[in-house]
Amino acid sequence: MNLFPVLHATGFSPSKRFTDFVYGYQETENAGVIAGRGNALESPDGQMALADAVEDYAPQLLELADAIRGIVATGAGAVLLQGLGFERAAETQGEAMRDTLVLALTSAIGEPTDHCADKRVLWPVKQRPVAAGKKATFSEDLGEAPLHTDSAFAREPERYNALYVVRRSNCGGGKSVTVNGPRFLRDFARTPQGSDCIRFMRETDYAFRVPDAFFTGERFIISRILSDDPVIRFRHDCIEMGFDLCPGFATEQHRFYYSLFRKSVEAHTSRSEFMMSDGDMVVFDNTRLFHARTHYQDPARHLIRVRMRERQAVGALRLAA
Repeated sequence: MNLFPVLHATGFSPSKRFTDFVYGYQETENAGVIAGRGNALESPDGQMALADAVEDYAPQLLELADAIRGIVATGAGAVLLQGLGFERAAETQGEAMRDTLVLALTSAIGEPTDHCADKRVLWPVKQRPVAAGKKATFSEDLGEAPLHTDSAFAREPERYNALYVVRRSNCGGGKSVTVNGPRFLRDFARTPQGSDCIRFMRETDYAFRVPDAFFTGERFIISRILSDDPVIRFRHDCIEMGFDLCPGFATEQHRFYYSLFRKSVEAHTSRSEFMMSDGDMVVFDNTRLFHARTHYQDPARHLIRVRMRERQAVGALRLAA
């Protein structure tokens, strides 16, 4: 195991002013019914109001976010947070408070992005029904999620990704997995075929099919698996369905180097496999780390995912309009 740094928080307890703000905003905005969001503060206006509240009533979250960004920027590329105290807030003040705290911290790390049609920022990772004729994505179903980077099918994948554990799986599966991308590429380049594979993926386009859950009118994009930014763009199902959609990007070389790359990533020595507990959060650089989960069958497993773009001015205390 090559587990990355662990940051132990002291346990955040929201002040009365912060709590009054959260519930006052929820009541004013009809408890997040706007645009189908689960929390009114997920809206752009809500996030701006939340940023002001954090600055005034919870500046320790800004300090924690600074520490998180600093650790993620190191070669480790990720940090595991424990002892946040958000589940205690859920027990005493309701789940809306917990979700707001997750949003407040991630908004201080970067700029959260929404998830297409439903405009949700706090994306529930758990088994749930999908619309007829649509295929469930990894975050909507049980089972394994192979190593990938998030938003590989987007033109500009987010810099940061956070996963917060509401309820861990009790079946023994559902462990989190990461592979350090830069370390993998360094080692892969030293193998007989690795340098050729890396060069091909830096110079050659692939087609990435957009999953149904994130479809907004563009069925696929054309991009490269390896580049300067993002360093890595990889999701096996999007690439394999891209082969079917775009035969011109499915030559023998495309398929051979894709298969070699995937097998080599899965076997790399930087692979870390770990089980997070309820209330833990992992934050990582989505452009440099592969992540996955092991197979599980517990339908009660529930995580919250937030993807974040890097802010132009990281030190700004308020969200950009």
